[in-house]
Amino acid sequence: MNGTTTRRPFITGITRAGASLFLDQRTLPRYGVVQSFEADFRAALAELMPRLEELAAERPDDDTAAEAVRVALAEARDRLSEQEAPGLQGEFVRVKRLATSVVHMCEHLDGAQQPGHVPAV
Repeated sequence: MNGTTTRRPFITGITRAGASLFLDQRTLPRYGVVQSFEADFRAALAELMPRLEELAAERPDDDTAAEAVRVALAEARDRLSEQEAPGLQGEFVRVKRLATSVVHMCEHLDGAQQPGHVPAV
């Protein structure tokens, strides 16, 4: 090894698809399914957020895209800090908020590869 670390590519399409699948649920899934998705979403955010923080830090403070990323990051941090909600319905809603943050992070990461693109938050 040469002492540098390289990150493996993060596959935003697959990650976004999983979050979208959860967001599109029409029926209440079992508690174990909700918890499994939560673990996946937390892992995805743990991977996505530092990358977006780095990208935003490289842009000027008045950059619109960077500001949109910063807002989405703050929202994701708030959602990650939410306590477990009472009941299955409450947990389902809480984890849906995490899924929404995953979708936003994926959109921002994809958008960072396209100059001038500002995804909706």
